[in-house]
Amino acid sequence: MESTSILDETIATEVLSPRCRPAILKKHLDYARTNINNIQSFIDAHSDQAEWVRPTAGACAFVKFKHAKTGEAVDDVEFCKRLVAEKGVLVSPAGLCFSFDEDIDKDGGKDDGEEWKREFKGRVRFHFTERPEVVTRGLELLGEFLKEEKLRLGVERL
Repeated sequence: MESTSILDETIATEVLSPRCRPAILKKHLDYARTNINNIQSFIDAHSDQAEWVRPTAGACAFVKFKHAKTGEAVDDVEFCKRLVAEKGVLVSPAGLCFSFDEDIDKDGGKDDGEEWKREFKGRVRFHFTERPEVVTRGLELLGEFLKEEKLRLGVERL
């Protein structure tokens, strides 16, 4: 059994109180609005390699990345590993984080999870209620990464 400390409960109660909650929600909604627009601009600028369905609620988005040469969905796990190693930008690969080895199919039976893996292939999870300067810098580095990938594959020249 787990429990929280009295101090944790006191802080949580204060944060959720009518005195604090509106300011916290406003701050994060403002971040989300700014970041959604910045991510949309990024997607527009890199539409040959990135696409999404713009979220209408929540705090996360899935962006699908495409191979610069073939247009096929990238290997999201490999993409995320390279992105963090080369640029220090951490995003979550949807195929790894949001699919299962065994899923229940529409008939109620089990399948091998391949449908889920196909659904999430190439997609990464962006959390967009972070401070806008953090998201903006991450998008700049991600843009560099995509450009370098085009150069590496010979799709674009200097």
